[in-house]
Amino acid sequence: MLIAGFSWLAPVLGSLTRPLVLPVAASLSLPIIAIGGFVLNEIIPLTGTIGNVIVFFWVLAMFPGFYELMMGFTIIWGARSPSVALVKNIMKIGFGIFGAGFGVMILVTALDRGFSILILPFDVVNRLSETTFLTFAVIGGICSYYIWTRWSSVNQETLDVKFWRKITRRDLVYASALAGLMASFILLVFLPAATVAIFIPASATLVLLTLIGNGAKPVPVEAKPVTEKFEWQDVGRDERLSIAREVSDRIVRDYPRRVHAVYVPKDDPAIADTPKRNVRLSVVVRDGMRLQDRSYLYKGLFVQIYYWQEIGILGHARTLDKYWPWYTDHYRRRTVLFEKKSWFKKLDKAAEETDRADPTDAIREATLAMLEELADLHNDRLRLAETEVLVRCGQFAWEAMALVFLLNKRYMKNNWKDVFECETQPKDFRRLCDKMMGLTSSTIPELLQAAEDLCQQCLALAQARGISVTSTVPQA
Repeated sequence: MLIAGFSWLAPVLGSLTRPLVLPVAASLSLPIIAIGGFVLNEIIPLTGTIGNVIVFFWVLAMFPGFYELMMGFTIIWGARSPSVALVKNIMKIGFGIFGAGFGVMILVTALDRGFSILILPFDVVNRLSETTFLTFAVIGGICSYYIWTRWSSVNQETLDVKFWRKITRRDLVYASALAGLMASFILLVFLPAATVAIFIPASATLVLLTLIGNGAKPVPVEAKPVTEKFEWQDVGRDERLSIAREVSDRIVRDYPRRVHAVYVPKDDPAIADTPKRNVRLSVVVRDGMRLQDRSYLYKGLFVQIYYWQEIGILGHARTLDKYWPWYTDHYRRRTVLFEKKSWFKKLDKAAEETDRADPTDAIREATLAMLEELADLHNDRLRLAETEVLVRCGQFAWEAMALVFLLNKRYMKNNWKDVFECETQPKDFRRLCDKMMGLTSSTIPELLQAAEDLCQQCLALAQARGISVTSTVPQA
């Protein structure tokens, strides 16, 4: 009967991917188990030893739901997207209701034990605590389910998560107040008078900080003319790495406990010894810390800093899609500037997963992308937009090269011309690509014919691998 009662969950959980089944099931179980416990207590009062055992297992059964609730809340904690704001505010109300009931219980108990002052009957306090807890469990479980099914796979840019900032004095006061509330709960049994002394100012501080928000809005700064000298320099590899180490040392000094690794991607002495005017640094930080990318001129060199959360860069490194031929080498070849606890073993392992993965889906994705570019190319032709046709031809050539790379399970190491070394490729592949990319003089009709020829040959190669891009019936 118990299994039949939860049978309605089957279609909900069956539509989820495997990683989401447990979070969603735990989220839905929280309000169900909470309501079931209170109903059972109304039918059979849970008193004595047996009652205490049942209450213990009841609380234990709700733990997965509370855990997924907190993990779900961290997903949207810093999000500013309007679609997330309502759910986040509802969850804050739920936390507030629970905190109010919990606070009343602590205060009444502490006053009674420490000063023999009873401001509310305990049956009223217990009923209030039960009601606020049940309300919190229902609100939290529903919101947690909504978060995991809708936003758990959405990137932080879409959710508009705030960039990480250094801890302020307000943050320290807020953390101190929370610590005070936890201390008052611990001291309730042994030092009830101290509980009152700590609880009242700590709770008042939390309420005040919540009411005033995160502080005043930033005041716009008046723009002033800048007089600085702008000079480029052609910098050799050794000097570039010296400048990169300076930047890396500054990053590690500013975020000592949050940086896992810093490296210069695709830096190979065999191909990187020529002078350049820029240097790129990839910085891996711990999950949950979103930092804004930085770019600036330093010593005549254009410095670009890309910040990656650990889960993000490892996810990209182990993903085999149509972009894989262009970016996977960024995770394989590097000059290490800083590393903590042999972190690059994780990155190497993640990149190696794509070497063993089946490329079929990526090949199909690249084939469809090539066909999309061809369709847009003909749309531009019909609109007599010659400039757009020329641009679209170059984009079509890049999609065709990505497809050829994937058909051979190879990726770009030195430059895009690596694709012409692949074993499986269309006839006259280089000549057609040079023509599409404008490297040889061609008329618009010649470009369109070259696109058709290249597309037909690439389709034949994909179909030989069992790739189908057509459908006889409409599909959702």
